[in-house]
Amino acid sequence: MLKLDVGCGPHKRPGYVGMDILELPGVDILHDMNVTPWPFEPDSVSEVIFDDVLEHSKNFLGILGELYRICHHQAIIKVSAPHFSSDSMYTDPTHTTFFSSRTFDYFDKSLGNKYAYYLQDVNFKIETNHISFREYFTHSGKRPWLNPLRWIGLEWLINSSRASQRIYEHFFAWILPAAEVYFELRVIK
Repeated sequence: MLKLDVGCGPHKRPGYVGMDILELPGVDILHDMNVTPWPFEPDSVSEVIFDDVLEHSKNFLGILGELYRICHHQAIIKVSAPHFSSDSMYTDPTHTTFFSSRTFDYFDKSLGNKYAYYLQDVNFKIETNHISFREYFTHSGKRPWLNPLRWIGLEWLINSSRASQRIYEHFFAWILPAAEVYFELRVIK
């Protein structure tokens, strides 16, 4: 099974196949993630990483459909992206897709979302979602040391439940902007 690092640039993770739109050192497959189909067989991928990449998507639903096609049952998809309230979201003019803690709710059938009619055949179980006030460094396992809001427990409180994430995003995200949001999704077929 393949492990895929989408948008890896020159920093492809060891043991992964790197796919990027730019021809850079470490890129194994030169391909635009927005163009489907991707050059992979159905059910051939066990893990996919999008480390600050999906916010550049111009074909978000097409990409999700393609992930569902190429990933096998129980594959893991890891996504880190700027939170919608982050100044980093607005800094890069190529950022086109905004993320909140609920972005993938529409594709997790177990949640019974009333708007789950997008990509009706796609089902990603949300294993983790986390709002962070610093870069989350999820894929390396490291966390930034300087994160005062984690030190005082505010980051924990905001992430203690889906309801507390919703309250934060609805009432406080523009007062105390987050940096990133992180997801781990499990493919259910």
